[in-house]
Amino acid sequence: MLTAFAAAPPTAGAALPMPSAEPGMTVSFVAGNQHQGPPTPGPATSSHLFQPADIAFDPAGNLYVADPENCVVEKVTPAGQLSVFVGSTAGCTPRNGVDKYGSLTWWEGNLYIGGSLGYIYRADANGNLTVVAGSGGQGVPGTGPALSQQFTLPMQMTSYAGGIYFGDKGASKVVKLDPVAGQVTVIGGDGGTGTQAQVGLPATQVSIVNPADVAIGKDGSVFVADNDTGTILRIGTDGLIKDTFFHPMPFGLGFDPTGSTLYAASGYGTISRVDTTTGAFTVVAGMPLPKSAREQAGLARQPLTIEVKAGPALETMLGFPFGLEVAANGEIYSSLAMSALVIKLTKAAVPPPPFTGPDTPVVTAAPSVSPSVAPSVSPSAVPTSAAPSVVPSVVPTTPGPVVTSPAPDPANPPQINLNLQLAVDAPLTGARATVSGGGLQPSSPYTLTMYSTPVEVARGTTNAAGAFNAVITMPAKACVRGGAHRLVLTGTAPGGAKLEDSSYVVLDDTCKAKSINNVTAPVNNTVTLQSFTFPRLSAKLRPKAQRTLRDLRGALTSAKAITITGYTETDSKGKAATRANKRLALKRADAVRAHLRKMGITVPISTVGAGGVNGLGQGQKFNRRVVIVVRY
Repeated sequence: MLTAFAAAPPTAGAALPMPSAEPGMTVSFVAGNQHQGPPTPGPATSSHLFQPADIAFDPAGNLYVADPENCVVEKVTPAGQLSVFVGSTAGCTPRNGVDKYGSLTWWEGNLYIGGSLGYIYRADANGNLTVVAGSGGQGVPGTGPALSQQFTLPMQMTSYAGGIYFGDKGASKVVKLDPVAGQVTVIGGDGGTGTQAQVGLPATQVSIVNPADVAIGKDGSVFVADNDTGTILRIGTDGLIKDTFFHPMPFGLGFDPTGSTLYAASGYGTISRVDTTTGAFTVVAGMPLPKSAREQAGLARQPLTIEVKAGPALETMLGFPFGLEVAANGEIYSSLAMSALVIKLTKAAVPPPPFTGPDTPVVTAAPSVSPSVAPSVSPSAVPTSAAPSVVPSVVPTTPGPVVTSPAPDPANPPQINLNLQLAVDAPLTGARATVSGGGLQPSSPYTLTMYSTPVEVARGTTNAAGAFNAVITMPAKACVRGGAHRLVLTGTAPGGAKLEDSSYVVLDDTCKAKSINNVTAPVNNTVTLQSFTFPRLSAKLRPKAQRTLRDLRGALTSAKAITITGYTETDSKGKAATRANKRLALKRADAVRAHLRKMGITVPISTVGAGGVNGLGQGQKFNRRVVIVVRY
C-alpha cells in the first residue's frame, strides 16, 4: 500500500523528506457504477458514466460532471439524482462536429464549460449555451479579445474574483478569462519551449508543458499542476514564479473553502494534502496504480479492471483520479476518469486503529568516492522500526541472510512502480525518480539501474511489510552516452520472482532528454528526436541547428535508421504551389542529411518532402521545419 510520497523544491542533490499517510478518510460513491456507458436519469450511483473529467459545484450544492466521451455535462443533486444538464449522447463523434465538454467551473451565477472544439461557453439555468470565448478551430491563445482567441484543449477550470482560470494543454499556456470584459490574459507558459521554471522568472517566460489544472490560494496566488514534468508551480500576484514543488503526475487541484489547504489528485492513484509552503504532501486516499493498469489507462484508453471500494480511503485503489473539488463543507470530491466514477472523501466517524509498524523506508546518503550520490531522505513523522535504506551503488555489499517469505496475499499483490519526472530538453542530472512497491519479499533488495550501459543509480531494501517508497535525485553518473536508454527498477516477489518497471529516455550528448516515456517502450523503438526551423524560402541550416545536430551525434550514431521529413508554410494553395512546397521541403530534409553525413553519421537515412501540411498553428515560421525521427 502506498502511504506517501516526498515533495520538495526541485533542487538537485537536496534531501527529500519522506512524507506520511493520514488515515481517517472514508470513500463513498456519488455518481457512476464503474461501468462505461451513456448516462441514465435517476439515482446517480446506478447510472453509467464514461470518462468523467472536471467537476464543479453551484451554491445550491448541485454537482456538475463533465463527461466528454459522452458529449454531455451531468448534474447530480444533493439528493443523489442524476440528469443530463448540457449536451446529448446522440452522434457523439468529432466528425459530426459535436463538442466534447471536458472542463467546467461555476462563476457569478452561471456554469462555464470548455470543449474540444475551441470554445468556452456560458450555460443558463436550462443548459442552453452561449459562446463567451474562442473563435472556433484549434490554436494558441494570446492576450486580447476573448472571442478572437483560439484554444487547443482547455483543461480543468477554476473561478476566482475577476474571472475564470484554466490551462490549455495543447498550447502549453495558462490563461485568465474575464467573461464580463470579454478579455483573455495569458498568465503563464511560453508555449513549451523548454525553459525550465525557476523561482523569480516571469511565469509567461517559462515552459508549462501540460497545465492540467489550476487552483487559486487565498492570497490570489495561482497554483498550476504541470502533469508532464511532475511539478506544482505557484505564480504570485506579481506574475513571477514563487515556488516549484515536486508532485508525481498531478492532475486535479483544489483548495478547501478557506483557500488555505490544497489537495492534489495524482495519476499514480492517490489524493494528497499539499503543504503550500514546503510542497510536502500527505496521502489521504488511494493506493499506487500497478504498471499494467497504467498502460491500460494510458494507451488503450479502456476502463480499468481494478475495483474501487467504498470504505477506508487508504485501503482501496482509486485508479486514475482526475478532477478534484472541495465542497463548502470541506468534503473532497474526485472524478475517477478510467473507473467511470465520482467519489467523495469524508472524515471517518470512528478513528482507525493506531499504526503499529514500518510502512516506508528511510533513504539515507552514504560516503562515496563519486560526487554524485543518491540523495538522503529524512524519516517521516510516522514511527518506524528497523527502517531500510537506499545507498549509492559505489561500494559492493555482502548479501544478507535469506529471508523466509510468507505466501502472497491476494489482497496485496506484488507491485513495483517507477516514475521519472523529466521534461523534454531538461537535463537528466537532478531529475527526480519516484520509486515505490508493495507486497514484495520482506527485507529484500531493490535496485534502480540505467541501461544500456549498466549504471546502478541506487538500491535499498524493503521493510518488514515488503514495501518501500522513496524519491531519488538522479546523479551525474546516470549520464551515459547519447542515445536510447532504459531506467529500470527491480524488486523481488514473495515467491522469488523478479519484478521490474521501466522508464524510457533518449539523451543527447549533453545529457538532456529528447524523449521520455514512463509507460511502455516507444512503438517500434521509434522516437521523434528533434525538430528545428529554416529561414523563409530557404534550405540553409542555421548555425543553431548545426550546433543542435552536433549535440545529437551520439543519439544519431546509435540509431538503426533515421527519417528526416521537411515541411513548408501552409498558406500557399494550388497544384503548382503544392509541387513547389514539396520540392523545398525535400531540399530542407536533404540539407540535414548532407550535414549528418559530413558529421560522419553512416546510419541509413531517408528523406521526405511533405510540403505545406501538418501546420502547427503557432505561426507560419514554425511550419518551415524539419522533423528527425530515429529507430533504435
